[in-house]
Amino acid sequence: MATNIQLVGNELKLNVLFAFNKICEFEQFMKAFQGHEWSVQTYMALLLLPMIFLNWIRNLKYLAPFSMIANACMAAGLGIIFYYVFQDLPPIKREGIVLGFTSFKQLPLFFGTAIYAFEGIGMVSETLFFSIACGLNIFYLK
Repeated sequence: MATNIQLVGNELKLNVLFAFNKICEFEQFMKAFQGHEWSVQTYMALLLLPMIFLNWIRNLKYLAPFSMIANACMAAGLGIIFYYVFQDLPPIKREGIVLGFTSFKQLPLFFGTAIYAFEGIGMVSETLFFSIACGLNIFYLK
């Protein structure tokens, strides 16, 4: 029973952090492109209703169009990122090139390490949740 409570609490905490992160990003977007100077609480109130309605959908076939739109947006975003990343690349020379990895044999080790690092968010999220809830900034220490 305690394990189930801990798992539910951990998932709820991560969802709250994710929603707060998206709301802060939306606030920055509106500030930069629209010039609105509203508080974070206003954006939370504005985005609460769509989030509630999306969470009320119980049948997954009704969520499929939203998932398709989200996947299309992610693909478009990746395309834009790759477009700008591969702009103005220097010419490839054999003598002066430095590979980002040692060999193709080491790629599985890299992906295993990266996936393990991403799964560790459950361990550090308690510190992040505490810092957000208390209004502390743990990344800037005097």
